[in-house]
Amino acid sequence: MTNQELLRAVQCSFPKLEPESDGFLPEKITKQQLADLRDDLSKFYPEDIPAPLGAVLFSSIQNPATNTTDGWQLERLIYFLNVNIDEPYVAGSDAGRSENEIGAELEHRRQRQKDLSVLSEEQKRTVHAWLIVALNCSHLQMLRAEIEDALRFWTKAAHTTE
Repeated sequence: MTNQELLRAVQCSFPKLEPESDGFLPEKITKQQLADLRDDLSKFYPEDIPAPLGAVLFSSIQNPATNTTDGWQLERLIYFLNVNIDEPYVAGSDAGRSENEIGAELEHRRQRQKDLSVLSEEQKRTVHAWLIVALNCSHLQMLRAEIEDALRFWTKAAHTTE
C-alpha cells in the first residue's frame, strides 16, 4: 500500500478530530498537540480513541520519519498498538525484567486490547496496514521487534469479522 492509499484509508475509516473541519486534521492543530496525542493515547476513554488515533496515524503518514530521531518519536504509538499477548515480545525481558513486571505488561496489553475493541473492522485493517508500512520504514528498524509483535495481533484482528 502506498502512502497516498494509506492516507485515504485513514481518512475513510477514522472520524475527524473536529467533524466540522475542512481537512482531516484541524487547520489549527500544532505539531505539539499532535505529539501530545501520539504520546498518550491511553488517556482517552475507549469510545473516544478512534478520532485521536486516526489523527496520529494520518500525521505520521503525512510527515513520515526521515531519520532515527523521528522514528523514536513514534515509539509510544507503536507500544500503544502492541497489544499482542499470544507470543509476547516484552521489551526488556531479555534484560532481566521480573516475572511481576512481565505479568503487569501482559495485563496492560489485555486492557488495551479490550479498549481497542471499539475499532471497526475497517479501522483495524487500517492500523494493520500502517504497521506494515512502519515495519518497512528504515528509520523505525530499532523498533522492528515491537512492530512485528504488534503485527501478530493486528494481522488476526484485520482478518477477523465479528
